[in-house]
Amino acid sequence: MNHLSIFNFEPAKTHQLSRWHAVVFAAVFVISFSLLEAVNRHVFVNQKAIDFKTLNEFLKVTDKVQILFLGDSHFVEGIDSEVFDRKVFNLSFNGASFVQSYYLLKRYVDSLEALEVVVLPTDLHSFSSMRTRRITEPYFWNRFIDYDELRTANGWEGLYRNWFKELTLLDPTFGRKQFVKNLIALATGKAFERSSFSRESEQELAINIRRHFEGREAFDSSLLFYFGRLLELCRARGIHVVTLQTPLSRSHLAQASHYVTSKEVQSQTLKKGIVDKHLDYQNLFLNRDELFRADGDHLNEAGARIFSEVLKSDLDRSQILKGSR
Repeated sequence: MNHLSIFNFEPAKTHQLSRWHAVVFAAVFVISFSLLEAVNRHVFVNQKAIDFKTLNEFLKVTDKVQILFLGDSHFVEGIDSEVFDRKVFNLSFNGASFVQSYYLLKRYVDSLEALEVVVLPTDLHSFSSMRTRRITEPYFWNRFIDYDELRTANGWEGLYRNWFKELTLLDPTFGRKQFVKNLIALATGKAFERSSFSRESEQELAINIRRHFEGREAFDSSLLFYFGRLLELCRARGIHVVTLQTPLSRSHLAQASHYVTSKEVQSQTLKKGIVDKHLDYQNLFLNRDELFRADGDHLNEAGARIFSEVLKSDLDRSQILKGSR
């Protein structure tokens, strides 16, 4: 007797991805990612990020700059270049250390034909080890820093140029969800610019100070080394060096002084070489909290203008500038 069956028990055929399909998929992914990276880097980051905007403006006037500020966020927020009657450029960046400043100056010093004075920060936190063995914003700084030299000259073992971290699409500031927001801003004609400073609340003051000093070396050998190299570079080119301690609020200075003092900073910097002028303004606004941002560490716009006017007057009286009255 024949038995009919409506079922087919033959094993189903399996479909496997061929090597050719894998190669095509990988190629499409790499090309697409590369195109998006190029758009993000050249349309947004290289043109509108605050670091690149500062650099691009600097490159337009390198042959005219007479006074060059090289520092971190204290200079970014605290120096008002428009106050000075000489050609001043504030080539300072948030989070920058003497490592970044040295390689930046080394790259452009030959084009700074009119440069007379370089101003460097010697604030309480300037030599803290919090700033070592990490290069913030590598998509910007990696073009300047010699990582081989960092390892051999100063013992930063294990520190290499990380190309992966240079991908702006993976950066939280410019990539990921922010990339889509930037595309929308571009399509709607809105300007994109990274915030220049993160304003901290007064409650976070103590936390911020501990982050800079607690468990850290107040005078990291790497930063002292590159501070010395900055002095040597300037001296070899006949450029005067002024060191500067920016104003602090009374509460910030009181807490930070538990970890390091102004005299200790001056003592350490003098060991690395002679500077032409040291200006200490830490106590300038001790009773003027209205001139600071909430953290008591960075000047606000009004504070920056008043401080810059005082600094201009002192530099003019110092006689280290040609034609000073």
